[in-house]
Amino acid sequence: ILNDSINEANETFTLNLASPINASLGTAKTATTTITDTLSASVTTTLPSGVENLTLTGTAAINGTGNANNNVFQGNSANNTLTGLDGNDTYRFLANTALGTDTITETTTG
Repeated sequence: ILNDSINEANETFTLNLASPINASLGTAKTATTTITDTLSASVTTTLPSGVENLTLTGTAAINGTGNANNNVFQGNSANNTLTGLDGNDTYRFLANTALGTDTITETTTG
């Protein structure tokens, strides 16, 4: 599983281990997980539908706006405005005083 520059919807997969060679398994269990997509942007960006995460890159003072999903935002080294819309949004910050001062705006539409 590699991160790429293609914007994709969530990808869900199921893993079930069975019939090992030279090993034994305990009680059979199935694991299901979902991979969410991260959009990396070096310009002011609004997340398209189906993309949950936004990471601002570069050193320009740019802004990021979410969508109706539960979004995760991370600004870059400049002053950014990060705007969440519907959903339960998360804002990630690096503990470094050399980074810019970000403004968070959390709104609900409708």
